[in-house]
Amino acid sequence: MMYENAAVLLSVKPGSRIVDLGCGNGARTAKLAGAGYDVVGVDDSPGMIALARKNYPDLPFILADVLDFRPDRPADAVVSSAVLNRIPAEDQDTLLANIAACLRVEGEFVFETGGRGNHAQIHGTLADLFRERGLEYRTSYYFPSIGDYTPKLERAGMAVDFSAQFKRSAPQKSEHAIIDWILTSDREPFGDLPETEIRSIAAEAETRLRSRLFREGVWYLDDVRLQMKARRRADPD
Repeated sequence: MMYENAAVLLSVKPGSRIVDLGCGNGARTAKLAGAGYDVVGVDDSPGMIALARKNYPDLPFILADVLDFRPDRPADAVVSSAVLNRIPAEDQDTLLANIAACLRVEGEFVFETGGRGNHAQIHGTLADLFRERGLEYRTSYYFPSIGDYTPKLERAGMAVDFSAQFKRSAPQKSEHAIIDWILTSDREPFGDLPETEIRSIAAEAETRLRSRLFREGVWYLDDVRLQMKARRRADPD
């Protein structure tokens, strides 16, 4: 989980102000608060913010666009998980400039996101199925490498202190995990295709991927994770 990774990478002490960017249902926000941090959760999904407020009514949650959100005072750290890969490549510089602006000088940005090659077998299989139907498979997911992302962080005024990229087989509980993942997390490429065709493609993708991603009765997603820690440099003179 991102909380444990963030807890290891964070060097700010309990009591420090933290922005949980892309807080989702608030679970990570609550864990950070439980560890003694002064934390605020931010998400651009009304549904997620409503759920976070319901789950943790004593914690502050803000509905805001991650590209232009600013806290009421500079944060000691910004943490994020599984958010950056949902921001299109052309908006990444704007995102990072805004995150830097949210931080005090020497404030930390700690994050985990999908790295280059994340879910490559799933996306590749879907691309094949689309091509066989005379369709083009296009997704706005952004999966960078360390080499891709380091210069972006530096251009935003941050210095990288830690980086790691690694493969991980993520076990899933669902009997039809590939279908479920496609229908919930990868709808964009299907556009306005009929629901029956979407489900047919998802089912065929699961069939083709069974020999690669299904082992001993369990589905595994072919994850590639990118973890980095950066800090805001002092503003130039």
